[in-house]
Amino acid sequence: MANTVGKASPSRSILSALRRYWWAVLAALATSLGVSILYLIVTPSLYQASVRLNVNDKTVSLSSVGQTLSSNKKVGASDPVVVQAELVKSQGVLERGLEIYRAEVGDIETPTAKWLQRNIQVKIVPATSILDLSYVGEDPDQVAQLLNAIGKAAVADNTEFIRQEASTLKKFLEGQIPALATQLAQVSKAESQYQNRYSPFPGDLQAGQFAKELTALEQEESSLLASLKENLTKDRQLRQVTGITEQGAAYNAVQAGQDPQLKTLDAQLTKLRTTIAEARSRLSDQHPDMLNLLDEQEDLNTLYRQRLAQLTNTTSTNPVVATNSLSQELMTQYLNGQVQRYGLESRLRVVQEQIAQRRSRAAKQPLLQQPLADITRQKEEVTARLNLLNRKLEEARLAEAQLISNIRIVGQAEKPNSPISPKPLATLVIGLFAGGVLAAGSVLLLDALDNSLRNSAEVENLVDLPVLGNLGKIPTHLLTAAELDAFLDNSDWIEPYRSLLKNLEPQYLAELSARPLTNEDDTYPPQPFLIPSVSQIITLSSITGSEGKSAVTLFLGAVAAMLGRRTLIIEADPLATVHRYLKVQSQPGLAEIIHQQKSYTDSIQSTSLSRLDLLPYGQQLERPSTLSESELLRGVLAEVREQYDLVLIEAPPASRSADAATLSCITSGLLLIARLNFTSRNAIFSTVEQLRRNSAQLLGIALNETVPPQEGNVVTSSSLPSDQQRSLSQLVSR
Repeated sequence: MANTVGKASPSRSILSALRRYWWAVLAALATSLGVSILYLIVTPSLYQASVRLNVNDKTVSLSSVGQTLSSNKKVGASDPVVVQAELVKSQGVLERGLEIYRAEVGDIETPTAKWLQRNIQVKIVPATSILDLSYVGEDPDQVAQLLNAIGKAAVADNTEFIRQEASTLKKFLEGQIPALATQLAQVSKAESQYQNRYSPFPGDLQAGQFAKELTALEQEESSLLASLKENLTKDRQLRQVTGITEQGAAYNAVQAGQDPQLKTLDAQLTKLRTTIAEARSRLSDQHPDMLNLLDEQEDLNTLYRQRLAQLTNTTSTNPVVATNSLSQELMTQYLNGQVQRYGLESRLRVVQEQIAQRRSRAAKQPLLQQPLADITRQKEEVTARLNLLNRKLEEARLAEAQLISNIRIVGQAEKPNSPISPKPLATLVIGLFAGGVLAAGSVLLLDALDNSLRNSAEVENLVDLPVLGNLGKIPTHLLTAAELDAFLDNSDWIEPYRSLLKNLEPQYLAELSARPLTNEDDTYPPQPFLIPSVSQIITLSSITGSEGKSAVTLFLGAVAAMLGRRTLIIEADPLATVHRYLKVQSQPGLAEIIHQQKSYTDSIQSTSLSRLDLLPYGQQLERPSTLSESELLRGVLAEVREQYDLVLIEAPPASRSADAATLSCITSGLLLIARLNFTSRNAIFSTVEQLRRNSAQLLGIALNETVPPQEGNVVTSSSLPSDQQRSLSQLVSR
């Protein structure tokens, strides 16, 4: 059946890989733990201590005063906490701290200032003005005392700095204040002169009075406007009632209403109109009496108009006449209102002219006051700066006279009780973790690089041949004739070989070849052991020669002999070692039978085990390949088939010699022996493919050293019950 190397194989479990490479896991864990322990032994213990300093930013600072003097705006200075964090690690502070430490503790070995500068850590506690100084060293006492000394040095350095700065500031201020006082006097004098020369008012009092008068005029203007509005409203109403639209017409109406003659004519006309109205009710308009009355009315009207024209000097046909007292009173009110309106309008014009004059003068005032405002502002600035300098001068004198510091120690460094490094538990845990990672990586790498066979399912899937036996690993000390009884007494060792014999029986092989091989057919149902009616000649070969071919041949023959089969082992491999295990002579053997025509009966040697004989290889041949191709070999095999139930031929490795393929064609078939975790997948695949190309009769695969016998399951004949001992002895001696 065709196959390829790339055919998928069953997955290899992690547990199986761990079982195979347990030594790599132990080596990795031991190495990592050893390195961790060595690290703990070699690495010195390190201790850490910390001291805390509180930084107050309310200092007497020359730089801050200089900024205030040089700018009208408030200039933000650097954060004093950040500045002090850098100053604490300065060379001067650290050297001063070392001096304090040596003076307190004594003249002992101490680190240098540069070393401290690199190794002291300074952190600002968030949202505070506290500095946290920490240092790590091998001596816990030195670590704490050195940090406390550095804290004292920082306080002392800051105190000295403030005193020096205060002294410098005092000298500076004492030189600046007189000049600033002189400047203030000059500015005050200029302000007074300008006020006296350019002010529009003689003094502050007249300026105030001017404002009051302007306010009074504005109020009078508002009052006049209100009165004038009221007068116009009243005038409009009188015109509507009297019908007068002019002032002269009103005057004439009043004058005409007071004339006696006009009053008499008006009375006559009124009486005549009444008479005419009564006559019309009795007479027609053409009646002589009615006509006389109408003529009389016309005459009176003519006289009335003539008199009214004389009084009013107007030719109006219908002038207004105030004939009654009410009309005269309304006309009089109208005339008085007109006079009052003229007076209000005249006063309003006067007031508005006065307001305009005063506002014009006030509009010119800002132009005159701008230089004065500049002088006043300059005076205020100089005054403020002079007050600031005086205040700073007082602070500088106090700071120079007292020991003031912006730093104070709020947390002394305490002696650490336990080291921060190395930490044994953490180191060991990390070591174990690293060892686990290294072990896992090693196992995965070894498993990836290892191309050897893993299990029977993988073998069957790879070469499409059945695995006929899974043989356990047998201790090497049993590979002697003296120890074969111990091997045969142990059921854990012989049962795999019994299963292999059953799987090699003709009935089973015929049934196996008649059904397809599947991956699930890892082991087949056992069948009752039957002594075959026809003897078998089976060729055994290995892949590379290191799979334990000779040991498998020996143990398989021994088990067959124990089970009652007449068994012959033939060494067809010049490197076979079965004769050594059985302690028999290597000559004469198969080589002498083929090349010297000796009788095979003289070459077959008996062994210490009943029903087990051996035909050794014999002398070494220069051309060993001629042995398997000889016709005499076929005759020998035909003769021994009549005398033995089972013949096992140990052939050379199939990957190095064609003898295995040749012998498989003249025997019942070839049983290939492979070794788990040793034989490579490429080797068994290429070997089987080569055998198939050579038309070899392949029976199947026997896997050697699959599962070692469990401890405690090894039994000897002496440890079995008496009835089992008797049955086993009878079986062996049969």
